[in-house]
Amino acid sequence: MFDCNFSRPLLNHAAVSSSALDDNDGYEEILLKAAKEMFPETPYTRFGFFYSRNNTSTDGTYRMFTGEKGINRLGLLDTWNNQKTNNKWFGKRCQRFDGISAGDFQPPYRHPKPKSIDIFMGDFCRPFTLEFAKEVDCQGIKCSRYWASPTLFDYNLPDNQCYCQSNSCPANGVMNVSVCTMGSPTAVSFPHFLYADNIYLDSVNGLSPDPNKHSFYMDFDDTLGVPLNVAVRLQVNIVVEKNQNLDFSRNFTQKPLYFPQFWFSTTAKVGEDMVQQLNFLVNLVPFYINIISFLFLLIGFLTLVSAAVYAFRSKRNICNNNNVVVIIRKMSANFSNYDKCGAINLNHGLRDQSRVGGEQTADDNEFPFMVSLEAKDKHFCGGTVLNKRWILTAAHCIRLTQLIQKISEPKDIKLVMGTVHLDLNSSGLNETYVAEKWIINGCFLSQLGDVLDGDIALIRADKDIPIDGQKVTAICLPPKDAEPAAEEAMMTGWGVWGPSGTEPSKILHKANTTIVSEEFCQMYEYFRNVGLLGRLPGKRICVMSEESTACFGDSGGPLIQVVNGKAYEIGIASYISGCRERK
Repeated sequence: MFDCNFSRPLLNHAAVSSSALDDNDGYEEILLKAAKEMFPETPYTRFGFFYSRNNTSTDGTYRMFTGEKGINRLGLLDTWNNQKTNNKWFGKRCQRFDGISAGDFQPPYRHPKPKSIDIFMGDFCRPFTLEFAKEVDCQGIKCSRYWASPTLFDYNLPDNQCYCQSNSCPANGVMNVSVCTMGSPTAVSFPHFLYADNIYLDSVNGLSPDPNKHSFYMDFDDTLGVPLNVAVRLQVNIVVEKNQNLDFSRNFTQKPLYFPQFWFSTTAKVGEDMVQQLNFLVNLVPFYINIISFLFLLIGFLTLVSAAVYAFRSKRNICNNNNVVVIIRKMSANFSNYDKCGAINLNHGLRDQSRVGGEQTADDNEFPFMVSLEAKDKHFCGGTVLNKRWILTAAHCIRLTQLIQKISEPKDIKLVMGTVHLDLNSSGLNETYVAEKWIINGCFLSQLGDVLDGDIALIRADKDIPIDGQKVTAICLPPKDAEPAAEEAMMTGWGVWGPSGTEPSKILHKANTTIVSEEFCQMYEYFRNVGLLGRLPGKRICVMSEESTACFGDSGGPLIQVVNGKAYEIGIASYISGCRERK
């Protein structure tokens, strides 16, 4: 292969007829036998480049990370020959193992792909840095090719200078590895001194470096980091020093001479069976996973939509089945004295300027349909008599009282009727009435509308209410879908009394109000929303007055309009904003 024009045997020794390359057992070497006699620690008396390498590991003991503490470290080197650092070289850069792989595979799922990788070569006691070259197709699998570029043995780079022996670096293109070969003068390079300095090419005849034939590269699967194609090509050189005592080296012009011994090419490619398995793992499995993930997302989305539709329909069913407005309409046909409803004895006209909880109080029997709802003998909301067993109020009155007063049963609510006074032991009726049952509008606080929608409830008294048309009478309800008869309306209630009061009033109060559009009333600081009877939930009436106001405790009371001498409840006090101080 190489012609160095040597014509005389080494040390005038007889020529060797055995091959140092072909025989894994080597051949008996007279110089090594002599050395063994002089230095018993000499390990071998036979010589061969691959001597003792048959089915044995000679590149050291590797300890690698398994990925237990991070998949990004899978396959990386932890120790070599039980050492955390590489003491063959000087300088931290050349002694480190961090981030260097053992060459079997790279950490999987790396994005973005690294510009270079370090693979430890135990035979040469150092890592080889392979740089990304290009993307290639590995039998249908997408791979990245990393190659040993000219920079691998470039000693102009600071990172490579710590691999020099005795602070003396050879010309670019070779590396002295005698520290790894028990001191034998050995150097490694690319075949035919590819990418090496011309000094090496000029010293030996017969060299023809060719990147297509002599390049070192490895193709790694982009996903799993497994090498699929490998071409490891290196050249082993003997470092021969110029020596006047040796005839063949006496006239060397290069000091020392890097004499090529052989170059080898180790190539490997995965088989078809393995390619099919890898193709399934790398290409098909992610595809199936994406399809399955999409199906699960679709199923999840459809489940959520179905749940939302079911919830909506359930709420709507609850709303429909427990719609107080509908119940009232059905009940109205059976009101025994409905033709006598709405008896009212107004002592002042609707335009009297007064305020609920203000100076204008109601007279006895002026509003005989009014009911005070009490919990633990304390007024909390108002209501109106519908017939001899049922009372109309606001749904939030019951819900808030359950939370604040801790009532758990309807019987905890006392019903006071037939009087405008709430003094203790003062009642217009001879008997005490309590709630037997309540029906809270199914649409109230549902997800079908905001918190004000459907704020209506029914309370059933525990016994018949004595409706006599004087002390107690039923309120009239407007026809279905009826609009307010006028802009003027009246409100009554036992709300908080006084300029800074906190307790309900002991006497019923009344106030005149004006019905305005909701858009108009939201322009002002003080406005009051009341649920509108006779319409679907979500319809509201807004009333306001510059001088009149309602306050806490007036909830559940009626918004009244008088038509043909009868009082009609067109709304229920639901929400109050801007509760003014009482004078």
